[in-house]
Amino acid sequence: MENQTERTIYFKDLLFAVLYRWRAVLAAMLIGAVLLGGMELLGASDKVTLNSVSVTPENQIKIDQYQNTLEVTETLIESHTAYLDESVLMTLDSYAAYTAGLYVSVAPAGDTDAPHDQAAAILYAYRTALMDTAVMDELAKKLDMEPVYLKELITPEVTNTGVLNVFVRGRSLEEAEEVAAFLKVTLEAQSEQVAQTIEDHKLHVSSFSSGPVIDKALYDLQNTARQRLTTLKNTVTNTTTELNKLLPTQLTAGKPNPVLFAIVGAFLGAFLMVVIACVAHIGSGKVYSARTLKDRTNLRILGRVCGKKRNPIDCWLRKLEGRAVHTQPDAIVANIKNRCTEGKKLLVFGAENAAKIRPLVEQLVAAGVPAKLCAAPAGSAEAIEALPDFDAAVLVETCGESSYDDVIWTVETVEEYEKTLLGCVLIDG
Repeated sequence: MENQTERTIYFKDLLFAVLYRWRAVLAAMLIGAVLLGGMELLGASDKVTLNSVSVTPENQIKIDQYQNTLEVTETLIESHTAYLDESVLMTLDSYAAYTAGLYVSVAPAGDTDAPHDQAAAILYAYRTALMDTAVMDELAKKLDMEPVYLKELITPEVTNTGVLNVFVRGRSLEEAEEVAAFLKVTLEAQSEQVAQTIEDHKLHVSSFSSGPVIDKALYDLQNTARQRLTTLKNTVTNTTTELNKLLPTQLTAGKPNPVLFAIVGAFLGAFLMVVIACVAHIGSGKVYSARTLKDRTNLRILGRVCGKKRNPIDCWLRKLEGRAVHTQPDAIVANIKNRCTEGKKLLVFGAENAAKIRPLVEQLVAAGVPAKLCAAPAGSAEAIEALPDFDAAVLVETCGESSYDDVIWTVETVEEYEKTLLGCVLIDG
């Protein structure tokens, strides 16, 4: 029989190998919790004050000023950060900006196109009408945008040449043109009211649009806003440094927290025990289950016999694993008998488990199979001496006790004597 150079490790076997060591896991958790929790409880100190500085009235005034500055600055940082994140103007791409706008001019009523004497007043009236709260609210609803952020996108400016320039930035060219068109309609709707308020005039409105283009003015606006946030943060850092110089320097260990350390210790103890259990299972040379025995030795499993009594938790685990159901003795006897030809003498290697196997051997004899119980060849010369007088052999192995090396040695010994090896009866220890 050739030894296997590769070994299959089943995750299910590895998992239950850990679960069967639940006592050791609990003990490791308890030890870890006691060690770390106790060290934290004994090692914690109350408070240590180093280089204590007395606070003078002058220093107290500075301390109050610094603390007030910190409070105000932190509030500004919070609001300015929200502005940078939510403002449409701050989120536009200055390297691919979209712009639309209007050129608005006025002339005297009639056929003349001469400059209007009240042009500046009229254009400022139109500028005020464009930025009216009601107009901005209506336009903001159409664009699904906050009015305060919409106003940032619109820049109305009355020039010295008697023209009202209205520049509109947008997230897209269509959006910018939509805003410009809405503002144009608003100007035309306000023309009659402005004429009644100031003086009659003719209104000329022309529109334009462009994009995507580099908008340096937008880049400067965004860069200035970001630099302001950096400046505010630097102010907090510098103010905190100056404040700490005036405050008494204290090193506080704080209250001990043994519960937290006990939990961490329990976790580490359990983890360590799980690792040890996995390594022990992988490196173990002991028979674990019927499946692993068959995989490693190719032995036929003739049946499984119940081993020692176990506590309820282990019984429940074995039931989950599928090892709680065992073969009835009558079925094992019938299985062995069917594989023995008439008159064939049978040698059962299992004297180490005589209490479990002797009744089985007696049933074989009663069933007409000449059978003898003896120890395995690896531990007894009697078995080797008796082997030539028998025709077939059956191995009896115990989970958790039998060694794979001994099993392989026994199988090879039986094969060398040219005897029939019927299989193995496994005792689930």
